Amino acid sequence: MERPQPDLVIRGGRFSPDTRKPGEIVTLSVDMVNIGNGPSQGFSADFLSPEASSNGLLWKRQFEPLGPGETRTYDWRYVLPRGFTPGTYHFGFRIDSNDQVEESNENNNSFDFPGTLTVERPLPDLVIRGGSFSPDTRKPGEMVRYTVDMSNVGSVPTPAGVQFALQAFIVEGNRPG
Repeated sequence: MERPQPDLVIRGGRFSPDTRKPGEIVTLSVDMVNIGNGPSQGFSADFLSPEASSNGLLWKRQFEPLGPGETRTYDWRYVLPRGFTPGTYHFGFRIDSNDQVEESNENNNSFDFPGTLTVERPLPDLVIRGGSFSPDTRKPGEMVRYTVDMSNVGSVPTPAGVQFALQAFIVEGNRPG
């Protein structure tokens, strides 16, 4: 008589959103199931991306045992490291990645997430928060001094040596608002 054995599989997985920048969060969800007729012991699982590292490993986690027929959904928030290279990434998940559990089928432990994640290059984002000019009364042909309050609300600084240009327009009549 055969001893009951577990069989750990991934029934589904999702991540969102599909476009992020380094330092931002990707939400992941994985449905793990023991389709075998015996309980598992605790096991490890790997979150993978072949484009992200030389061995594809992004992180490894340890999980509690699953009983026969038991399903568990796990959700994570993964922060893309600041140095994550912009590009397109595929994700995968491998359950029982250290082969800790003797299973009835050892060849069904991998799952490829549908879709891809696009990691965008972080950019500066310059905005004008306010400004003024002086003096407030001038005749045609006289100089006017403009002062502008500008901020970078982007996730990276502007490159060294970048110069900014501001274009101003004078409109006759009442100001809007």
